[in-house]
Amino acid sequence: MISDTAHHSLDGKAVEDFHGGESHQLKNISRAVAVWRWPGSDGLHSVGGQHKSPVGHSHSDEKPVIAVLPFDNMSSDPEQEYFADGITEDIITVLSRFRNFSVIARNSSFTYKGQAVDMKQIVQELGANYVIEGSVRRAGQRLRITVQLIDAVNDDHIWAERYDRTLEDVFEVQDEITERVALAIGPEIQTSDLAHAQRKGTQDLSVWETFAKVAWHFQKLTEEDSAEAQSLLQELLQKDPKNAAAMAWLASIQTNQFLYGWTRPRHETLAFICENAQAAAAQDSNSEFCQTALGIAHMFSKRHEEAQARFRAALQLNPNHVDAISSLGMSCVYTHNFDAGAANIQKALELSPKSPFNQFARIHLGFMHFFRKEYEKAREVAEECLAENPNFPTGYRLIATAEGQLGNLEAAADAYRKFDKLVPNATITNTLATVMFVHQDDMDRYAEGLRRAGMPE
Repeated sequence: MISDTAHHSLDGKAVEDFHGGESHQLKNISRAVAVWRWPGSDGLHSVGGQHKSPVGHSHSDEKPVIAVLPFDNMSSDPEQEYFADGITEDIITVLSRFRNFSVIARNSSFTYKGQAVDMKQIVQELGANYVIEGSVRRAGQRLRITVQLIDAVNDDHIWAERYDRTLEDVFEVQDEITERVALAIGPEIQTSDLAHAQRKGTQDLSVWETFAKVAWHFQKLTEEDSAEAQSLLQELLQKDPKNAAAMAWLASIQTNQFLYGWTRPRHETLAFICENAQAAAAQDSNSEFCQTALGIAHMFSKRHEEAQARFRAALQLNPNHVDAISSLGMSCVYTHNFDAGAANIQKALELSPKSPFNQFARIHLGFMHFFRKEYEKAREVAEECLAENPNFPTGYRLIATAEGQLGNLEAAADAYRKFDKLVPNATITNTLATVMFVHQDDMDRYAEGLRRAGMPE
């Protein structure tokens, strides 16, 4: 629904798509307001914001909706109210940059300030699926902030965290807490959406539940899961051919197929990656996810300068987009800009320590050590990645080549056998065709280590 003022600003074709225009009395507005309705909204809402039937993700294109309630000031000093409100406002601002969920505006969520709110009331009045609430307590120079994420529909606590800090610079603390909360929320909501999706058949999945399920298959790193994720996305694109996020996800799924040779010839897979990523970015150039997907496509094509430009463009859109931060770090490692590479990867790992995709970022710290001829450190990083996901083929491959370079041929052969079970028929030739290395010496030493581990030519 839109106001009469917004309706007057639309062009002719869009104006025709709305109907209504009746005057209604709205909360906190003295004069009557003319309200125009998009046809697809019939039956969803009553005028004034009272939702009639908000049950989770009721429509196929509906994103999860988050309401950030004003944080409680638990300090004895009432002047600290500004800090609690500032934390709340900053979290709303940062979360609003993410494209995979919607955030209730400040003016709406702050109407609940100082009230004891029932979750059902939030669902009814704001249509929120998730609620973030918290408190701020200050004692001298010590500050304690607690935050929790709640599934408002089921009234379940999903996530909670406590932050203890010294108040040396109030704005730095505010920025740090905001950033960490915002980055923690995404994976938790994705996990919650997946739980909803697992209880439904494929035909009943919403768009966002489909993406949650795709992400779950993507992180499992098997040929079967890759195929299932691609099937889900292709079904979605049949229904909505212009869905940019689906195109970007499809490009991401195909990167694993390219790396491990799970489908068509690799040169064809790379062409599909580039095609889908370019289509996604063209469809939605203001999406950090689409910009990152195109950057990854450039990186796989060893066009690292273009890749890094896309990652930086994504970070202009959303400075907290972890995938863009980690991908920028990976590309810097390949081009031997090790300080920038390590800094970006470490930042991504710190910002989102629970992300299921951390193994992809972390393994590049291992590559950095390999490029530096620090083979024992490279092996240690690979072992950390495998502790996160024992089915991570690149982890076994890095151990195999590092042990080969160290002369530990038995350990190298053991790692290669484990890799071969996950990626049969791999050869040195087709492996070198997929790595994103820039320098010939890196390629030669990587190949030699794998050769010593037993990989065929």
